[in-house]
Amino acid sequence: MRKIALYLDTSVISFALSKDISDDYRNITLKLIKEINKGRCEGYISDVVIRELGNTRDEVKRENL
Repeated sequence: MRKIALYLDTSVISFALSKDISDDYRNITLKLIKEINKGRCEGYISDVVIRELGNTRDEVKRENL
C-alpha cells in the first residue's frame, strides 16, 4: 500500500512548539509528526519552510524546530 505524502507548511511545524495555541492543536500536530517518524506517512517541507524556520527570532525555539 502506498503511503500518504503530506506537505507540511511552516505553521504546522511551529504548532509543535508553540505556547500560543491550544493543547489540542499541539497534540494533534505532535501525533502527526510521530506518525511520520514511524513511517506510516511521508512528510515533506520546502526550501521556503526551512528558510522561514531558520528566521525564527527565538533562538531556543529555532534550534528545536
